Amino acid sequence: MAVPPAQQQNCAAVCRQHGHRRRVLGLDTRRPCAERVLAIFAAIYAQLVRRGLPAGTSSDEQAFTRFMLKEVQELSGAESEAMVSLAQRAAFAADTLTEEDVTTMRNWYKRLKGNKKV
Repeated sequence: MAVPPAQQQNCAAVCRQHGHRRRVLGLDTRRPCAERVLAIFAAIYAQLVRRGLPAGTSSDEQAFTRFMLKEVQELSGAESEAMVSLAQRAAFAADTLTEEDVTTMRNWYKRLKGNKKV
């Protein structure tokens, strides 16, 4: 029995959405740890932009650090620095990351996502 085209499109959309979620949360273990950490950091950055961080602000800029200290109470200053450091390691020293690093970044994401500022 053939599946109607409209239902095929819905299934494809669900599969794409599920795949996107797996990428964002770094759950696709076929990918290198560095790529997974960067995907999670990108999701964190998107959360920060939704909270008011000007889009395009580099994590190296002082504006990013000030925003993290002022607007993100879910993470301490040391955790914010560690998060940026881990993202930089993922970008520039990819071979040194582990599953533990992926889990750490994912936990920061979950804390930020679960404690949205209203």
